[in-house]
Amino acid sequence: GLVYHQQERNEEALGLLDKAIPELDRIEPDGRFVVLARIYRARTRLDLGDLTGARRDLDEALALRSRPEQAADGDRRLARLDLANLEFVAGNYAEVERLTREILPELLASHGERNDNSIWARQLLAGALNRLGRPAEAEPIARRNAEVAAEWIGQGSGFHIASLILLEDALWGMGQRDASLATYRDLIELSQHAEVDADTYVVI
Repeated sequence: GLVYHQQERNEEALGLLDKAIPELDRIEPDGRFVVLARIYRARTRLDLGDLTGARRDLDEALALRSRPEQAADGDRRLARLDLANLEFVAGNYAEVERLTREILPELLASHGERNDNSIWARQLLAGALNRLGRPAEAEPIARRNAEVAAEWIGQGSGFHIASLILLEDALWGMGQRDASLATYRDLIELSQHAEVDADTYVVI
C-alpha cells in the first residue's frame, strides 16, 4: 500500500490498506504498524479528496498507543503533523498554526532542523501565516526553511522550491516588491533544473 501511494496509485493503495489494517489490528493491536498504516491510509484518502475519511484515520491513529513508548511519541507526532496538513487543505489555517507551533519544538528537539518533518512543519506554519494575513511572521520561517533545505537536500529540491514560493508570497504581502520579484526570478531559474521527489509533501 505504501509503495502504491508513493507511485500515486492511490486507488490500489487504498484497497490494500483497507485489507491490511484489520489484519494488523488482529495480529499486533499495540504494534507500530497499526498506527503507521492509518497515517498512510489518511494520506492516500487526502490525495483522493476524502477529507472526512482521512480525518477519521488520523483520529484513530492518535487514539492508539503503540510500543515502545519512544516510538509511540514519534508516531503520534507524525499523526499530528498529518492532521495539520489536512487542516491546511481544509482551509483551517488558525488550527494549522496551533498544531505546528505545538509540534515544531518537539521536532527540533528530537531531530533538529535537517529533517523532513521539521521542514514540512515549518512549511505548513509559514503557509498558514501567509493565508492568515501575517506575512511578516511567515517571512523568517520560510527564509530559514529555504536555507536549510538548500544546504541539506540541495537547491532545486521540492522542499527548497516550496519554501522559496512561501518566501516570495510573504515578501509580496509585506510590500517588498523588488525582493519578491528577485525571489520569483530565482524560482524560475531553479525550476528549470529541479527534480522534485514525488513523495515530498509541499505547501504552496
